[in-house]
Amino acid sequence: KYITFWQDNGRFNNIRMSLEIIFVIAAATERTIVLPPTQNLHLEQGPSINDFDSFFSFNNDEFQKRVPVITMKEFIEREGRSSGLLKLEEKDYTRLSKLASVCENRRKSMFVWPCTL
Repeated sequence: KYITFWQDNGRFNNIRMSLEIIFVIAAATERTIVLPPTQNLHLEQGPSINDFDSFFSFNNDEFQKRVPVITMKEFIEREGRSSGLLKLEEKDYTRLSKLASVCENRRKSMFVWPCTL
């Protein structure tokens, strides 16, 4: 019973509103929110603020009673083994564990990667 989502490409207020909607859906369906990997906020100026913990108190006991929240890394660790939901092979588990922490915003990267369909 998990719910995952991906960070909106909009500005902070769009991201905040979509996350608040996810809170309501998770509470109503009694699911655990799986936060996406940390990534830079799109179009924001100044210092990079790149994780939801900077704005919401997910670790607050009162919040966790209503809506449990875990990171993508915790989800992979919990459900990625052969006994979990994902049942990943060891090489895939290792690869996903590394990727689950940070997602680089390629538009702001100095490298340009071609899109393939």
